[in-house]
Amino acid sequence: MKQFFINKKNITIIGHIIFWILHFILRLNFAGFFYTFDTDRLALELINLSLRICVTYYTIYVIIYKYLLEKKFLKFFVYLAISVSASVLLRRAIQFYIIFPLQLDPDFAEGNFFNVLRLIHSTIYIYPIVGIASIIILVKNWYDEQKLRLQLANEKLEAELKYLKAQLHPHFLFNTINNIYSLALEKSDKTANALLKLSKLLSFMLYESNVPKIQLSKEIQVLNNYIELEKIRYEHKLDFSFNIEGSLEDKYIAPLLLLPIVENCFKHGAGESINQSWIKLDLKIYEDTLFFTAENKNNQVQSTAKFNEGIGLRNIRKRLDLIYRDNNELEIYNKKDSFMVKLKINIETGLSKT
Repeated sequence: MKQFFINKKNITIIGHIIFWILHFILRLNFAGFFYTFDTDRLALELINLSLRICVTYYTIYVIIYKYLLEKKFLKFFVYLAISVSASVLLRRAIQFYIIFPLQLDPDFAEGNFFNVLRLIHSTIYIYPIVGIASIIILVKNWYDEQKLRLQLANEKLEAELKYLKAQLHPHFLFNTINNIYSLALEKSDKTANALLKLSKLLSFMLYESNVPKIQLSKEIQVLNNYIELEKIRYEHKLDFSFNIEGSLEDKYIAPLLLLPIVENCFKHGAGESINQSWIKLDLKIYEDTLFFTAENKNNQVQSTAKFNEGIGLRNIRKRLDLIYRDNNELEIYNKKDSFMVKLKINIETGLSKT
């Protein structure tokens, strides 16, 4: 019994029944039935109710669903005209051959079957409720379409973000494992420490990054772990600075958003240099806006026109467009002596945003 009421189809049927019961009660009230309890009036309203129900459901489930919503507008208007004409003539026939002979409605005098005023009256008598029911159905259909469109858009967004993250992880791991492999070949004592830091980064990626937003301080901690991992490899041939201004407290950002930018600095800066190299990171927080600048020595001079973004930066740009939409700016400068990435985003505040 409980499953009967939970079923969506049954709930819809109950809603329709309630709608027609309320309509019938209102019609009886307008006709003064509750003052006289005239059985003839009750019979008349039952006949008219049956006609209204038939015309309403034919209009909705045949004319509207089959033609209007399918954008077959010519057929819609043709079948609507036929339906209106047929229902008006049927209403007039009921009046002419049933209501008047049985004197169920003595207030209306008999007249010619094709009396224009009578036909207009029949139209007005039937179609207001048909129009109301049709509007309800159209509004509900529009709402369902908007809800479905939003659901599909969210699912598409989630799928794209998962795809981009899936690309990020192998890309990051490939570079980092190569770094540790180099230490292992050198039989460096720093290999174990590098593996430990990599373990912490993997733990974050697997268990903590699968949320829409994380604390900015956590993102900075991940950056620092990665930076320390890279500095083990480059030692003294890298000049590195990381400046932070503003409060990180109660600020939230999409996870793993800054890491690919920093990774790019090491890969194309220090990683491609056989001489002394340098990387400068600058992060500033002003109220709800984050400014992040990453600049490294350019060891592969090429014109801006021929410059191609790597997978990391392309993923960053796509994720920014998906998550922050118009509330972000990503600028890339490929200079003669340096390569710079500038990021500006509107970050969120408060635990409720996570």
